[in-house]
Amino acid sequence: MFRLDGRHVGDPWFHIEDGRAHMWFLTQPTSLPREERGWHWDVGYATSADLESWEYRGIVLERGWGDAWDSQKLATGSVIERDGRYWMAYTGHRARWLGVQRAGMAWSDDLATWHKLDENPTTEAARPWYDLGVRTEDKAHCSWRDPFLIDDGEWMYQLVCAVSAQGDRDTAGVVGRARSRDMRNWEVVSPLDAERVARRMECPNMHHIDDRWYLVYSSHPGMVSDMMRARFPDREFGPAAYSMVGEDMWGPYRLHGLGAIQPDDAPVRIYAPQLVRWKGAWFAMGFLLDPETTYGEAIANPVRVRATAEGIKEVVGA
Repeated sequence: MFRLDGRHVGDPWFHIEDGRAHMWFLTQPTSLPREERGWHWDVGYATSADLESWEYRGIVLERGWGDAWDSQKLATGSVIERDGRYWMAYTGHRARWLGVQRAGMAWSDDLATWHKLDENPTTEAARPWYDLGVRTEDKAHCSWRDPFLIDDGEWMYQLVCAVSAQGDRDTAGVVGRARSRDMRNWEVVSPLDAERVARRMECPNMHHIDDRWYLVYSSHPGMVSDMMRARFPDREFGPAAYSMVGEDMWGPYRLHGLGAIQPDDAPVRIYAPQLVRWKGAWFAMGFLLDPETTYGEAIANPVRVRATAEGIKEVVGA
């Protein structure tokens, strides 16, 4: 388990190379006044040889200055290698528009020193597919966050937590997409073909395991749709991670039952996990929520999972 004295830790993302795990994660001081919590995230970095014992390497990506597009806080991202260089997609919030989210890119030659692109932000919600939210002097909100990078062989894609511009608001949560061939210039395209079951699908990540495609996402209780509550009327929904199964890389993805990755009696409950392949097995790596502050208190030890016809499931007792 990974903790930092004097700091909250939140959503992690990973890259595995040469028998070593590299982890980036959101972090902010625990000393912040309660009204400012959640608005001062930067990106920390740690490495591990076993997914459990981590060496903290410091803050590697910081919020922008002044009126920069990412001047208020950073949020969840992902890392991928392409053509001999490492690329990080990440979320940024601008100080004047606290709730408007955009995605940017940074690059590195060593996974430890990162440089933001001059072209940032590289993507944001766009019509006709995505809701642009509200942007006024005293109120702003637009969901376009948690970019996950995946290569389909021709294009590099960002998968993001977004809101559809069409349909029922109760199930408006979609996985937005943008694509690029050079990592600098991105084109926003239609959302992933996935079953509409939530108001938001946070931290989406996609994986190909044993000839099936899996979409992993997380939702807080307030993001769970009324449709899902009606489908499971006796269930008390909490923060949880879910998965869908796809027929192809781009879908359609469908939920099987509740779709929860962990059983209700799991001793450790994680949120915002990404799947990590480590020494021939698959693990879900997420963070633990502090029940009093609802902010991250630690990155959990790896949760062993298996890929089934019904989705990604924790291996109980592993």
